[in-house]
Amino acid sequence: MEKLAPYYKDMIEKKKTPLINVLVYSIISHDLKDMVHIIKHYNVNINSCTALKHYPILAAIKAKNIPAIKFLFSMDNINLDITSKIQKDPIIVTAIKTADLKVVQEVFKNPNVNKSLTNRLGYGCLKSCMLFGNEEIFAYLTANLPNHIIEQKDWLGNSMQTCLKFYKKQSWEKYLPAKKSIAA
Repeated sequence: MEKLAPYYKDMIEKKKTPLINVLVYSIISHDLKDMVHIIKHYNVNINSCTALKHYPILAAIKAKNIPAIKFLFSMDNINLDITSKIQKDPIIVTAIKTADLKVVQEVFKNPNVNKSLTNRLGYGCLKSCMLFGNEEIFAYLTANLPNHIIEQKDWLGNSMQTCLKFYKKQSWEKYLPAKKSIAA
């Protein structure tokens, strides 16, 4: 195994910095080799607590560090709840806020997304796209979310078309599933 960069070694061994902080720092610094070394060499059990489970993945998402997202999602027994509100937003909304389609696609590849995605959260993701004006991510979500999520009404009774009008995004209606005509 490659040696850990001296900077991180000092943080852990001399300065006694908590492992979670060192791990997050390696993620936001895009130091993938060091991140993997910290997890494996220092035996970081990423499932041991909520903070260890969610802060590294949030850091990777916010830093748009796709290799780190892939590695963290591939870890054995990682049981991420993408609906968890750590730092105010669910993990999946944090991904949308990066305005980076590749980050959103990487998060959506995780099988836990489909397991945890409620109608309300799915609808909230679409509204986040409207709020932040991200047409590319809206198009991706409408192509990949189940129709029943897109066609439902929100908690105020508004349809997706009404929301698009409210956010002045009527041109985005082209991404919504076509209405099935009722045969006579």
